[in-house]
Formats: sequence, C-alpha cells, structure tokens
Amino acid sequence: MTNNIKVKVCGMNDVHNLRSLLQVPIDFVGFIFYEKSSRCCKLDRRQVKAIWNESETEAQKVGVFVDAPVEYVIKTAKDYNLDLVQLHGKESLFYCEALQEEGLKIIKAFSLDDTFCFSNTEAYKFYADYFLFDTKGLKPGGNGTKFNWEVLSKNTFSIPYFLSGGINKNDHGVIRNMNSKELFGVDINSQFEISPGMKNLEEISTFIYQIKKPFPTKEYVNVRR
Repeated sequence: MTNNIKVKVCGMNDVHNLRSLLQVPIDFVGFIFYEKSSRCCKLDRRQVKAIWNESETEAQKVGVFVDAPVEYVIKTAKDYNLDLVQLHGKESLFYCEALQEEGLKIIKAFSLDDTFCFSNTEAYKFYADYFLFDTKGLKPGGNGTKFNWEVLSKNTFSIPYFLSGGINKNDHGVIRNMNSKELFGVDINSQFEISPGMKNLEEISTFIYQIKKPFPTKEYVNVRR
C-alpha cells in the first residue's frame, strides 16, 4: 500500500546545508522571512535560484511570513521564485485574497491550543491551498512543542493540511497511524537542527525513509473447510 505523505523542511539558512538537503528526496523547503525569528532567511535570492538551477530537485520553495505587508510578500515571492507562501500570523481573508489575485499559492497556518475552534478555518478554504496546524506558543512558530494531534482526527477539513509543531525523529509511527484523511504532509524544523537554521541531514533522511515507506500489505490466509 503506497504512502504519499509529503515532508517540508523549514527554516533553511545555510548555503552548504541547503545544497546537501536537496540531495535528499524532500518535497518542500521553507525559508522564513520574519525578522524576529532566529531562522530568518539570510540567503541571497541569487544564491537560492542558483542552487535550484544546478540541482535536479523537484522540491518546492515556500516562503514563511508573519503579518508582513502584502507588497513585501509579493516582491519576495517574485525575487526568490517561491512556489508557495505560508502565512503564519493573523492574516485576514482580504489579505489572502490579495495574494491569491497575484497568482500565489497559499498555506494558511493556525496556532492551536485547547481552546482553538476549528470552525474558524472554514472561511479560509476559498483563499488557501493548504492549512498548517502548529502549536500555539510565545512565538508565531518554531516553538518546538506539540499540541494534541488527536483533535485532528476528530475533525474534517475542506482542504489538505500540514502537521507541524515539535515533530521529532521518533514521531513517524504516530503520524503514519493518524486517522485523518486530509493529512497531506508534515512540517519539520527545530527538532532536526544542530543549531538554528542548520539541519541534521542524517536524521532528516532517516525520518523521510521511515515516514514515506509503504504501508505493509495485510496477508490473508485462505482456510479450506
């Protein structure tokens, strides 16, 4: 049985680390354009474009923004040739619509705690291509902690979503067994780092292998009576 779950590695900030990551079968690579983040992207747009041009990767580039001016998001998306923009703040429907009108694909992130109301996501289904569910913390993202993932299995969503928040190298089994048909991919970051923005590629490679491997086929024994 095939397994199509996607993996997004977020917070890349080193040229050599990025080049090496693209040798791994990764699906999405995230660059954070938020100055208060310890992983705020310092990579030049020309460097990023050159690395993509010289590699044979099919990984898509995602820019992460937090309540940034619409004009800044549009310009950055063009400069870095981003495939998607991830909105990790309190961006309104009108904000998302303005980006959508520019032809940008959108991941709308929501920060979850015990009081989160999933009905708040419904209106965004017309203005986003994916949702992303993260843990509510002191920072907009990258807090390195989990929320109760079971709540996702108790809800249905109109569009696919990414799971985020404190995912570590040992979580592949739990994620593979999640009973949530809209689960599209996972977003990994701080738990796979040597230092902020510098990823542990060996752990990422192992995690990708574990989470993407085919589900075992059930064997049925034909008992003759």
